[in-house]
Amino acid sequence: MKQRRITAITGTRADYDLLYPLLKRLEESDDYALTLVATGAHLSREFGSTIKTVKRDGWTRLVEFPSLLAWDTPLGRVTSLSTQLAAMARVIEQEQTELILVLGDREEPLVGAICGTYLNIPVAHVFGGDSGYATPDDQVRHAVTQMADLHFTATTRSRDQVVALGAAPARVAVTGNPGLDRIAMTPQLDETAVEKAVGARLDAEPYLIVTFHPLDREHTAAAAQMETVLRAVGATGWPVLVNSPNSDAGSHGVRTAIAAAVERASTNGGKLHAFTNLPRNIYVNLLRGAACMVGNSSSGILEAPFLRLPAVNVGERQVGREHTGNVRFTACTAPEITAAVKQAVADKQHPGYGDAWWRHFGDGTAAQRMQAVLDDVDLRDLDRNEQSSRRHDGS
Repeated sequence: MKQRRITAITGTRADYDLLYPLLKRLEESDDYALTLVATGAHLSREFGSTIKTVKRDGWTRLVEFPSLLAWDTPLGRVTSLSTQLAAMARVIEQEQTELILVLGDREEPLVGAICGTYLNIPVAHVFGGDSGYATPDDQVRHAVTQMADLHFTATTRSRDQVVALGAAPARVAVTGNPGLDRIAMTPQLDETAVEKAVGARLDAEPYLIVTFHPLDREHTAAAAQMETVLRAVGATGWPVLVNSPNSDAGSHGVRTAIAAAVERASTNGGKLHAFTNLPRNIYVNLLRGAACMVGNSSSGILEAPFLRLPAVNVGERQVGREHTGNVRFTACTAPEITAAVKQAVADKQHPGYGDAWWRHFGDGTAAQRMQAVLDDVDLRDLDRNEQSSRRHDGS
């Protein structure tokens, strides 16, 4: 039997972790020839050179090319995208790709969808149908949906949104969040091993995980916002572990604010610890033991519920997205953040916390469902003209 040639695209540690369970299944299947393209932040030393992690996972066919410019501006992001587009088109064609696999709402899925549209290659999109505002991500996600031919959504609500955007219902599968698969497959580690990896004692009191990304339209205020968040979590008196931001405009300021806060904490005997990229097994186990996530990462929305982990989302990023009872939204003011964190940690202590919603975004078997859809679909049936006619006639 001829193997199906799939090209999957990853640009960040976040989308790689989410895609990994499906990629692993495709890699191990005799029915598929997988090419994984790694670009964007993966190849940037500034963002931890996560390409090293990708390589360690031992993919048979891995193609890598740098595209991320060291411009901490919206113009830099657009210019990086244009660089990525030209290189991606060549790779997709050279790999004789029959299906392009993308996830989410950043540059990489947009580039992949554009390539598929103009090269007449079907596109499978993971996480379409989500909604929010305040960042370009929402427009990008919906644009990718419009160009994609096969859709894997996390929830029924997202599925309905994808259909409303014009997708044929038969081409939309509710599979859940594949990132939960990777959480489920990560073994429980001894607390001592986790403490050694992060250089902090975590068993004496509640600890917080902080991930704060800059907002494009507020990128010049990102450093001050990060300082506010760190001041707020510091006021709790609990240990704080700070993750590095993504590569959006304003990230330089966020990292500078983190570095300054860590330096102050080291001279004052504080409890603030920062890391760029932790091994996945360490990070998952940190989340398992944490009292609360703070910041504005989508993981607080999509993955934290599965761990019954409360999250405090600061500012407008993620506002409007489908979420469960684990999330509290606050303005970027220190008193409000501190109060929300303390209340969230107290809520977690209630019996039955999370019982009603912990499986809202999936049960840890999304990749299996996705592969089953791919196994059954005839790529020749993903006719772009048919899909386009459906959008225009409303059928």
